[in-house]
Amino acid sequence: MNLIKQRIILLIGILITASSGFLLWRYYRGTAQNWVRFYLPDVFYVMFWCFVFFLIWPSRTNVVRIPVIVLIVTCILEFLQIWKPPFLQSIRSNLLGAALFGTCFIWKQFPYYFIGCALSILFLKLLSCRVKDTKEN
Repeated sequence: MNLIKQRIILLIGILITASSGFLLWRYYRGTAQNWVRFYLPDVFYVMFWCFVFFLIWPSRTNVVRIPVIVLIVTCILEFLQIWKPPFLQSIRSNLLGAALFGTCFIWKQFPYYFIGCALSILFLKLLSCRVKDTKEN
């Protein structure tokens, strides 16, 4: 697999994670509704940002670095939800702000951030190994 194919796969991953996370969070009504709407999208959120940043900075050294940084920033953003200054409240008052920054602090979301980080590392390692294998042939 060459770099162009890798980028196409990353773009598809970005589209899948963004649409899945948003659609589940916003519209899902069914079995395990609370879990599917409020926790599962956290996995997609972390994966989305990992794929975006890896698309910008593709490197085998970033396979772990980017997901760990995204995890740390996501955890910081979660803690920032405790803080309710007017400027952050105005950002969170619209749909995009709520989707990006969240609206309320929930401890139970942290394991899903870690799952998203771990899945991103696995996916990016697989993707990077495939590029490496092709270059060696």
